Amino acid sequence: MKNNKKAGTKPTHKSFFSLCNWCILIIAVLVIILFSTGCSFRETEYTAPKKYYSEILMTTHSDSEKQNVKYNMKILCNDEEYKIIINHGNVNFFIQLTDGKCTLINDKFTDNQILGSLTVFENLYNEIDLDKFTGLKSKASNTVEAYEGLYKYVLEYNKNNFSPQKLYIYKDDFIIKTFEYNNVELYKQ
Repeated sequence: MKNNKKAGTKPTHKSFFSLCNWCILIIAVLVIILFSTGCSFRETEYTAPKKYYSEILMTTHSDSEKQNVKYNMKILCNDEEYKIIINHGNVNFFIQLTDGKCTLINDKFTDNQILGSLTVFENLYNEIDLDKFTGLKSKASNTVEAYEGLYKYVLEYNKNNFSPQKLYIYKDDFIIKTFEYNNVELYKQ
């Protein structure tokens, strides 16, 4: 049998079209990959919920795991007004924070309540106020970061409705407090 191919002959149309089809297929796959990864890396702007209820497990962290303290809280946020119930052991506190004023209610107080500026609760208000994240871009899929002085706040949220899931607070790159949000209910504005 003779070999019909001669040296230096041009490829047939059939092999040329086969090569073109492979090139088109490779380009199409690259476009699909670029499109899908481009969509997943887009930044989302966070919008804090203005009205919500949540049960929160607050943990204060220390150098020793044995010294970490956990508090059960319930929070009702209505725009700028917060109502917080803190349970620790057999002590319950009701805190109302509104217009820069703090009311602390407990039946162990002589008048059942203390009105005024209570720094520890104002700090708590500042920590749980999600407005610090509004307008910030989320670089990870459902996480946004805010900075205030020495503190870094990292919020994990539900990407479907922006409800909070977990809040981490760092000071000088060491975690000092976490808030785990459970049973979050969002209310219409």
